[in-house]
Amino acid sequence: MTTPTPIGSQLDELGLVLSLGDGERVLEAEVSAVTTGGHADIQHGPIRVPKPATGQTPVPHPIETRIVTVVTEGQDISDEQRARVCAWLTANNIDAALVAQNDVVVQCKAQGDRESGHAIGFHQIYRDPDGRKVYDPMTRDVVMFQRWVPQTVALDPEPAPQESA
Repeated sequence: MTTPTPIGSQLDELGLVLSLGDGERVLEAEVSAVTTGGHADIQHGPIRVPKPATGQTPVPHPIETRIVTVVTEGQDISDEQRARVCAWLTANNIDAALVAQNDVVVQCKAQGDRESGHAIGFHQIYRDPDGRKVYDPMTRDVVMFQRWVPQTVALDPEPAPQESA
């Protein structure tokens, strides 16, 4: 087994010299190396010295999950706002009458300014084949289930408030 040669010595042997002034030192370096041996050359690297500590390397292109709450449980909204949200749900093939009065959210993936995969999340009221609401026999609460539907039509922005004359 060979004794590893310090990278600084290896760089010196290759003629890679960096002139530093008094009191200056190298804090980090990144090198790509090609070695030969046997029948093929092998490209290594890049090799970074010193190695970054765990969690210190930035993620080059982070993907975020964004969640926008359209309506929250118990929120008081005007008749106009309710009509606007119901029209948006209907445009996305959701029966607004089956949406429980819980949170309604839009979730998507975002990378920088680009958003994709918009989905509408809500709790839907369960109805039997005859269209009647189903109740839990123990709690007597309406049975609901969480549902996600791809958003095909975006919610229009909230209209600006009109000034009274």
